[in-house]
Amino acid sequence: MTEQDLLDDDLRSLDRLAEERGAGALATIQAAVDRMRTEGDRDRLTWALPPLARSFALCEKFDEAEAAANEALAHFRVNGSVRGQALALNALGLVAIRRGVPTRALEMAGEAVVLARASEDPILQVRIANTLGVVLNDIGRLPEAVQIFEEGLRAARGFQGEAVVLRLRSNLSLALSRWALKDYDDRVPEGNWRARAERALALMVPTLATWREQKRWSLVSGALDQVAIAHIVLGDLQAAHAALDEAEAVMDESAAHSMVFFACVRARAHLLANEPLLALQAIERGHAAADSRGGHVHMDELFRLKSLAHESRAEWQEALAAHKRFHEMRTRLVLERAEQQASALAVALNTERALRQVSEERDRAERAHLEARHDQLTGLANRRKFDEFLAGVLPRASDEHPVSLVLIDLDHFKSINDRHRHLVGDAALRWVATHLQAQCRQTDLPARLGGDEFALVLSAPLAVAHQVCNRLRVAVAERGPDLPADVTVRLSAGIAEASAPCDALHLFKRADEALYAAKAAGRDAVRNDGDPIPDARHG
Repeated sequence: MTEQDLLDDDLRSLDRLAEERGAGALATIQAAVDRMRTEGDRDRLTWALPPLARSFALCEKFDEAEAAANEALAHFRVNGSVRGQALALNALGLVAIRRGVPTRALEMAGEAVVLARASEDPILQVRIANTLGVVLNDIGRLPEAVQIFEEGLRAARGFQGEAVVLRLRSNLSLALSRWALKDYDDRVPEGNWRARAERALALMVPTLATWREQKRWSLVSGALDQVAIAHIVLGDLQAAHAALDEAEAVMDESAAHSMVFFACVRARAHLLANEPLLALQAIERGHAAADSRGGHVHMDELFRLKSLAHESRAEWQEALAAHKRFHEMRTRLVLERAEQQASALAVALNTERALRQVSEERDRAERAHLEARHDQLTGLANRRKFDEFLAGVLPRASDEHPVSLVLIDLDHFKSINDRHRHLVGDAALRWVATHLQAQCRQTDLPARLGGDEFALVLSAPLAVAHQVCNRLRVAVAERGPDLPADVTVRLSAGIAEASAPCDALHLFKRADEALYAAKAAGRDAVRNDGDPIPDARHG
């Protein structure tokens, strides 16, 4: 069973539910998974596990999330599903992000993004671009994060209203805002960062409007943080605080990761407004949120801002202690990033190598399938393919959509072989095959049944098939470029029509009788089923 057969509306709705409702979808998805387990529906169950893992992760049930994602990944690796592996790895990447383990998240998302590109599924590429970009953004690799998000946005053309694409626009806005802020801090010329900050705001205007309308308040809160960053960079502190006030009003403070980042933005806005005490209060809230989860994402920035706040209050000892902590964390992050880059490179190389192997195996399988159903000399379908095709079209035959079967023999072909040997005989067979293919549409099938016996299955009535055969008869009688001057290829054809579902063997017998009539009439002729058979026999 193919992936498309398995991915029915129910599975797609579970996937969409996990994307759009996150933690709120857990009960529904869990019930569906439990039902599939009970019914023993193993293949469909595997596709339901990544959405379940996502919802578990967003509920911070990390062990359950990893178990579901790993179960799916093992199954997808056995059956070779590139798309399935990417989905499962993406779920593991999300778990690592929520746990505050960026190295693990980068490894999982890095492998998933290579697989997503190979799958040629635009929505999957967007989804995994979100995961990988978030990790890169969190660890400060902002240009790379923007690059990944931009790649996802290009893949998302035509899907702008999808929930996953709205989240991508928000994530790209955040990366652009933080990159602009970094350049601003580094005193890079304004021409470099202003355009990024302005684009960050432009990306969020329609996205925020949609989320407010949908009452997606956790998403609104996170998006307003990055809006505030852009306003800070552009010097509009009043607008920055207004965005932060609205974000705080709708924030889920149990999400520690979001609270740490919010604290950084709020502290920055207070420092620029010369309000160091308020900045320190915001920083303490960030520390408390980080301590509750044991993560360290954004912690280096918290200590840097804390040092600046104490310095502006002339609290030199506290400022020095905070700066030392900032330096320790930044040094650790630099080492971690070097390890992450090496790990990501190794993962990408291994994944690309595996993809090449999968592609080569698929090509070999396709070649074997092709060879098993095609005649090597002429390239036409062979008897096996012919039988399969005829059995497939006859059940759909009707007065409105008749099927005509044509059986063809070359006249006096044995004499060509006897006089000129088999190389010329082979050239004659290829000459006939070329013209057979030229007379067919995509809905028709030309075949070589064996020796000098050919067949055509035409999605056409008997009268049209008769015209096709006469054109073919005239065409093959012309001089072929690879044939001696004294060789003229002639053929006889018999036609039978099915205007209702019928037995293939019975139709074949009728066409064969018509072919016999054409030969009995002296060859180089076309006869229809039901035409009278002459008394004289010609061998």
